[in-house]
Amino acid sequence: MSSPFNRPIFRNEERSRAVPDVAVDAVLDLGQMERAVYTLESQNRRSNTAKAYGSKKEEFIEFCKSVFAEQPPDQITTVEHIKVFQFMWYQAFRCPRKHEKGSPAQRQGFDLTECLSLKEKV
Repeated sequence: MSSPFNRPIFRNEERSRAVPDVAVDAVLDLGQMERAVYTLESQNRRSNTAKAYGSKKEEFIEFCKSVFAEQPPDQITTVEHIKVFQFMWYQAFRCPRKHEKGSPAQRQGFDLTECLSLKEKV
């Protein structure tokens, strides 16, 4: 099987000056390295990290579905800079949520009325 990486870059160039096979192997190995990084990351992640990020992820999706409902359905939850900025702004200025010490935190989702009232105050 002929690879474009094994061909000379210019017509008159010799094969020895083409991209070496080592570079081709490195490109093919990127998928394996990426999988290894994700595996190591998931093995070394603390369980509380997943709990904290999981609820924020769900709240972000609720936020997008409420605030950006006018967008096409396949783009509503697409992460974009303006969505992330608005979500972080909402997170920073909303009322603090209290959790009782020693008990599991009850999930409180996105509140559209709270978000709209915050925007009116600005």
